[in-house]
Amino acid sequence: MHVCYSRLENNLDLSDGARSLVKRGPLVFTRVNKGKVTGSKKIQCFLFTDLFMYAKKIKGKKDYLVYKQLHRSLIGVADVDPHVVGKKKGHFFEITLFGETPTRLLVDAKTKKTKAEWMDILVSKHTTGTAYEEWDCPRAVVTQSYNPQQRDEVALREGDTVDVLIRNKNGRAKGRVLRNTEFGMLVPVAEGWFPVRIMKEIQSAHSQAKVFKRQFQRDANTFTRTHK
Repeated sequence: MHVCYSRLENNLDLSDGARSLVKRGPLVFTRVNKGKVTGSKKIQCFLFTDLFMYAKKIKGKKDYLVYKQLHRSLIGVADVDPHVVGKKKGHFFEITLFGETPTRLLVDAKTKKTKAEWMDILVSKHTTGTAYEEWDCPRAVVTQSYNPQQRDEVALREGDTVDVLIRNKNGRAKGRVLRNTEFGMLVPVAEGWFPVRIMKEIQSAHSQAKVFKRQFQRDANTFTRTHK
């Protein structure tokens, strides 16, 4: 697949070895005004392990013109009241792109099954606040070195970066330890349990998403739908 990023100021490399394609397929982005569909555009959507992207196939070519790339944690989905689209038949739902200027996309999945598949895969399965998806988890820095006390624990060095996958009520967390390579890239080196008291949460895609989602709730009436 060849992609063109001319519409983007910055783009993420799809060839990242840690990134793999989870789902792809066409959705019809729809514009509605006063209960009437005023425009629509067939868009190819791509969901990677940590990234959501949508693009338009360039006519007469195998290339795709990328409209948007967004971290997967910045995506929200919701069903749509049938009155929103009036008499228009379809299988509509809404995708919200969280950010400084959030966008709500009204999309038609064409079939009930396709709609259910996209709505299911775009949301986190963990809603309790104690377990997290690998693509939507808190990131922390280790504040003091730790030697394992139990077989399921992991050795940590002060300054290590950890992605927290589980946090329980007993003051323990399970995480993936990340360390810098000689090229300055964070890579996983170990996984296991450790005390919560020796970590401090730092800014990450997860923490940024929480801020944007809270803002979305406060300013829900300021957003507009678009299919661009």
